[in-house]
Amino acid sequence: MNMPLKEVAEKICELCHEFHNHEVPNMRAECRSQCFSTDKFRTCMRMFTSAPKRHNRHSRRNVWKF
Repeated sequence: MNMPLKEVAEKICELCHEFHNHEVPNMRAECRSQCFSTDKFRTCMRMFTSAPKRHNRHSRRNVWKF
């Protein structure tokens, strides 16, 4: 694994640990295990890769339309 990519993976695990350490005390270790190839790492990745859905004002129905 190249160094910049490893640093990003480390940061993902660190932030994921901060969010979940009350539920999973070893989150950082579980995230990093097997060179960042576990389900825990993939779960953490999804926290940062799924963009929030933006509300599209044009897709709303106008409930006041007569």
